[in-house]
Amino acid sequence: MIATLGLQDNVDLDEVVQWVIDNCVSFVEYRVVEIDWSVDMDDRDPWFKLEVTFRDEGDATLFLLRWR
Repeated sequence: MIATLGLQDNVDLDEVVQWVIDNCVSFVEYRVVEIDWSVDMDDRDPWFKLEVTFRDEGDATLFLLRWR
């Protein structure tokens, strides 16, 4: 299962990844992807998203509840 988080200016990627490693035993990998905007982008919209892969849906839910 892949959980996605938009990376805003106030998100510390190192902190998020370390939290996932420390708290989600089914964590597999993560990647940062540039968002390809096909419509007009607003100044508040993120340029990148974090995709985190888990083996367990419960860990993905925990991650999304913590970081959204």
